[in-house]
Amino acid sequence: MPIASARIPPMDNIAITGSGGYLGTVLAQGLRSSGARVIEFRRDASSAGGDVRAYRLEEAPSPSALAGVDVLVHCAYDFKAWGWEEIRAINVEGTRRLFAAAASAGVRRFVLISTISAFPGCRSLYGRAKLQMEAIATERGGILIRPGLVYGERPGGMVGSLNKLVSLPGFVPLVGRGNCSLHTAHADDLALLVVRVISQPSGLEGVPLVAAHEHAYSLREIMTALAAAQHRRARFLPIPASLIDTLLGLAESLGLRPRLRRDSLRSLLNQDPAPNFGPLKELGLNFRPFSPSGTLIGS
Repeated sequence: MPIASARIPPMDNIAITGSGGYLGTVLAQGLRSSGARVIEFRRDASSAGGDVRAYRLEEAPSPSALAGVDVLVHCAYDFKAWGWEEIRAINVEGTRRLFAAAASAGVRRFVLISTISAFPGCRSLYGRAKLQMEAIATERGGILIRPGLVYGERPGGMVGSLNKLVSLPGFVPLVGRGNCSLHTAHADDLALLVVRVISQPSGLEGVPLVAAHEHAYSLREIMTALAAAQHRRARFLPIPASLIDTLLGLAESLGLRPRLRRDSLRSLLNQDPAPNFGPLKELGLNFRPFSPSGTLIGS
């Protein structure tokens, strides 16, 4: 189903935080395609067109900044925060402040973009923070969406990093044997899901919606497909995950800030091992198989 076929009532003003990031950009475009008036909240609002307002998770937003907003889609997350206390203070408490201000401003619906790496017993601080953010959203009657590994026509986020990795000359580093299981989510399908949950009556509050294709791919399969999309054949150099984890931890303990964070790696390698796709199926939505070049894996 194309995004345009799921329409949002024209009176809805939808605010989306984190619209300067990859995922936020995708969702803002999808919401506009549905007919919504989108108000973007981002860290840098100086160079953007349209209705864009400055917003930082570290600061409590004024309710007046959210005046007239019908729906809030919270996508912002500060990946520059290091260590649990800083992550909690900025991302978790920042979410609490944002939702409180939105409620005071009369915002009637809340949508939290979480992650498939958020589940009881998750290993990453990112997943742990998202779980606490989900609890805050649930208190406000919010809708919880847990995307898998997001990709699209323009690679970004973690898939963008993997795409750059497979483009390197010579051998391509591979975490372990690359056999960890990953669920993927096409950006357009994710945008359609957000449009659907906003446009239909309530009843989804507090139930995590796993936003991904039901079949899990291995990291090796995904990187092989990304290389094939570049007309390359990846030659992998397996590196033990424990070694990479130790080296990243050592670098961070020395005050270094490597491009690949230890916690980001843990989040990637530890998605929910038993995701519940039932609520997604009840909506009549299915995410497409992973196909960065238009050719399905295994075809």
